[in-house]
Amino acid sequence: MKSHPAQTAHFKFNLISNGKYTAAGSFTAAGSAWIDEGEASQVFWYTIKGDLQGILTLASQKGALTFTFTAARSTEEVWNGHFVIINGNGDYENMHGQGETLLTLVFSPLADVVNPALDVIKGSFTGQVQYYPSQRAGRYLGPLAGRNIYLHKGEKV
Repeated sequence: MKSHPAQTAHFKFNLISNGKYTAAGSFTAAGSAWIDEGEASQVFWYTIKGDLQGILTLASQKGALTFTFTAARSTEEVWNGHFVIINGNGDYENMHGQGETLLTLVFSPLADVVNPALDVIKGSFTGQVQYYPSQRAGRYLGPLAGRNIYLHKGEKV
């Protein structure tokens, strides 16, 4: 199956911890021919080496994407690493990609004592993404007004 050319995509998210090892908030995303925004949720954990790993889901009216990521601490608050798109639906069905992870974790000194929801996670994923159209999607006609347009069997252009 032929894929569309790779394009650079930027995913930015702002999350607030809503309990131990979970967070929720909002995101913005943009690629060469699309832009989106919506809700973000994350589950994360620390490895035995002290790296941060997790699963991030971005959901909007257009669809949802799920990522896995790993990041190592580079300074007190900054973590750098790698992400991979593992699932997509809606407009993002069959989107695949990977790239660099940058996370900033702002830990509140009172978070564990008073309220775990005081920690803030700001992050960005930047990398190359590709679409692999499904068989049911039809023939790809190209981007139009930020959406990928497909010609289905029996339709005229």
